[in-house]
Amino acid sequence: MMWRSHAIELTFLVAEELARQDPSWAGRVYAALSQPFAVYAFEQERITTAHGVAYQIGREALLETVELLEPWVPWTERFLAARSEIYARTSHPRAARALRDLQAFRQAAR
Repeated sequence: MMWRSHAIELTFLVAEELARQDPSWAGRVYAALSQPFAVYAFEQERITTAHGVAYQIGREALLETVELLEPWVPWTERFLAARSEIYARTSHPRAARALRDLQAFRQAAR
């Protein structure tokens, strides 16, 4: 059973890399990831990959994927910084919270 999980992980990595290497694929990859899989299998991975692909598409897709990950967002500096930036640029109601989370992460990382 473990090989299936590994195969799925590789599929998500390849999908994101395909969109990065050839931006003409980004819209198709994003569309394929836009709906949950059956029984919400691999939901976190699906949304996280869609977020990576969204960088090739633009602000609306980035905002959409960040909102999908609320309220339990990935606690990484890269994601928290992207979240804070997109919320600030769009005057999102969660902009102040996103900035506080990013600052808290950076403070704890010291």
